[in-house]
Order: sequence, then structure tokens, then C-alpha cells
Amino acid sequence: MPQSFLDLNRNLLFFDGAMGTMLQKQQVLQPGEAPEILNLTHPDIVAEVHRQYLAAGAQCIETNTFGASRIKLSAEGLESKAAELNTAAVKIAKSVVQENQLVAASIGPTGRMIEPLGDLTFEDAYIAFLEQVQLCAAAGADLISIETMSDIQEAKAAVQASLTVGLPVIASVSFMENGRLLTGFTPEMVAATLSGYPLLALGTNCGLPAVSLQPIIQKMAAYTKIPLIVQPNAGKPFVENGTTVYQESAAEFGAACMELIRSGARVIGGCCGTSPEHIRELRQRSAALLYQVSSNQSQDYLVSKSMLIPAQLEHQPSEVYLLELDAYSELWNQFISGSEDSLIDLIFEIDSQSVQVIRIQANELDAQYRESFRSLVQVLATYWPNLVKAELTDPDLIQIFLSHIPGRAMVCGESDPRLIARTERYGGVYQVIR
Repeated sequence: MPQSFLDLNRNLLFFDGAMGTMLQKQQVLQPGEAPEILNLTHPDIVAEVHRQYLAAGAQCIETNTFGASRIKLSAEGLESKAAELNTAAVKIAKSVVQENQLVAASIGPTGRMIEPLGDLTFEDAYIAFLEQVQLCAAAGADLISIETMSDIQEAKAAVQASLTVGLPVIASVSFMENGRLLTGFTPEMVAATLSGYPLLALGTNCGLPAVSLQPIIQKMAAYTKIPLIVQPNAGKPFVENGTTVYQESAAEFGAACMELIRSGARVIGGCCGTSPEHIRELRQRSAALLYQVSSNQSQDYLVSKSMLIPAQLEHQPSEVYLLELDAYSELWNQFISGSEDSLIDLIFEIDSQSVQVIRIQANELDAQYRESFRSLVQVLATYWPNLVKAELTDPDLIQIFLSHIPGRAMVCGESDPRLIARTERYGGVYQVIR
């Protein structure tokens, strides 16, 4: 694809609209049946939905793979068909696009919560997403579109997996009416966290109509220099005769989306309830729209469950609790012996109103302590609300630390290219100790 086509500082990129609600209108799905099965049983119906969106002006269509991770498919007993369903979906989409029309592999949530809120490990989520994006990339997808994530940890797992296949990656989350993710993160916190990764775009989809997403997009824009994506629903749904109905007309949707573009959206399309008519209206209205490209050059931020601060902010010694992990640490020795109680007690004893950061000092740890270190980071992520920083010299421990801390964390160490590269790869901020 021409590189200029994805230059979102100069161009808008128009996605398609809903796939699921369009397929449901065909009345070929049984109640509760996964829409992805149509990639095998009715590929012509899926292809026709794609064609309608392309004819309406979509420049990028999303594959019918939203729920096609092995974990999600297992809920329907379809996990053995993961390879077939993902490969078929991409090939269907590729068969209908022409020059300068793109196919994005749609990657949705697993349907399970990542620990400590659920029983799914970060690593298992990562493996499931990795399998899916590898299948889609091998089948010819042009980019990866992660969408409708309600947990920042699951979003991070999907992003980390997607970045391994060498395609442009978009990451989008779904906010509730209170303006937060299901797991509590604000738009600012989401933007600051995902800005740690080299994404094509980040933003929000589903959950809310366009008018409700405008303040959310404005908040996200202030905390990232990455272009923003928005895919609103067609208004708020209601149930009529047992059927979910979205009531926002194409004209209403198009008008509201113009405000999203003025607020900074550079990739825009539709989600639940939208149709080719909504996308056609969006394209027609945008042709005459005057908008200004944002020149925002946001700084790096550190993010925890309760804090969002500039990464370069220096903390006073009284605001930092040093947690040493070495052979002389009684707490660490108890922890690697299987007792978490001392660490949990310590966390509750620390005054989180005055102490802003727990700083892990673990320069002597090596590979044999990976699982114990993972467990320790998991405890901190569960019980400590504020920031965590870590001094580490093992690249694999850096990966574990950054993956399991909700939000965006800092790694401190010597000017070592290996450590800096690993930190950047997994979305962290690296501080050289001088």
C-alpha cells in the first residue's frame, strides 16, 4: 500500500461500520451463534457486507474476526476452527478490495478478565492474540485493528502480540457512560498508556454514540501525539419486540462525526447499529469539512490505577519507598519461599497519601527468579494504587514488569541499549541512572 495513504497527519482514513448487526439482518445466524462461523458457511453474505461498505466510501474494511481468538471461540466450542475462521475471513475481505482499499484484521476481547480481576493470565491472553494476528497477517491483512477493549491489561496484551507481525496496529477501547473503562481507567490514562507503543492510531469504539465520545476524544488528544480513531455506535440502543434497535439516523450520525473530526479524530468509522448508509453520509459530509491537523506533541506520562503524572517529574525521597529484592532482604526471602503475606502487609502499612512511588531495586535478580518476580509484580498491581518503578538489569524481567503493571511504568538503569530497547518494546519509559 502507498505509505502516504496512511499518513494520518495529512489524511483522514475512513473505516466501515458494523459487521455483527449487518449479519444479524440476514437471519442466517442461530440465537447465540458466533458470527465468525459465516466465514465458512456463508462467505458470500460476509463478502456482500464488505462490498456495501466499500461502495459507500469505506477505505478500510474490517474482517469478520472480532470474536475469533481461540479463547473466545472456545465459548462456542469452535476453538479447533480458529485457523480456518481467521484465514477465511481475511481472504473474503481481500477478494473484494481494490487498489487503495485496505483490510484490517479485527481483534476483539477474549471475553474473560485478566488476573487479578479474573482467571486469565496475561501470558495466555498474549498467546491467544498472537495466534490470531499471525493467522490474519499470513492470510494477507494490511493492518491490525484491536477494538472494544474494556481492560487496559487486555489491550496491552493484544498490542504487544500485534506488534510482532510487522503490520500497522490500531488500538481502540470501549468506555462506559461514566467516561471510564470497565476496569476504571479514564480517557487520559488510556491515551498515556497506549502512547508507549508505536501505534498507527489509538482511540475508542462502541459503547457510546458520537455525541458522547466527543469529550472523550478531546481528553485523549491532550495526552498523546498518536492519531486518534473513533468508531461510534448509531445512538443509544433500545429493545423493540425482543430485538435491539439503534435509532440514530445516517444524517444524525454524520453530523455528530464531523464534530469528532474537528476534535482530533483522524480515523473514523462506525460500530454497532451503523450501516453503509451511515458511512456514505460520513464520507459526503467530510468532503466539505475544514479541519486543522493537531500539532500536539504530548510528553511521556507514567500511569497507575490512581495516578497520571509526567514521566520526568522528580519525586522527593519521602515520596518514594525502596523495595530491595536481594539475598539480604527478609521480605524477598519469605516471598520466594511462598509467603505473600509480608508483602501484602507492607503495602497496607505504606501511607499511599504521602508515598507516591514504590521503587523496586532488583539489579541482582536473574532468570531463575522470573516466576517469583512475576508473582511479586502481580501483588503490587493488585494492592498498590500508586506508581511502581523498577531498577532491573535482566531484559526478561523488564518484560514481565511492564506487562503486569496496569498502565505505564518506568524502568531505571544504566545506559544499556538492550534494556532501553526492551523497555520501549513493552511500552515503558526508561530512565538512565547517572
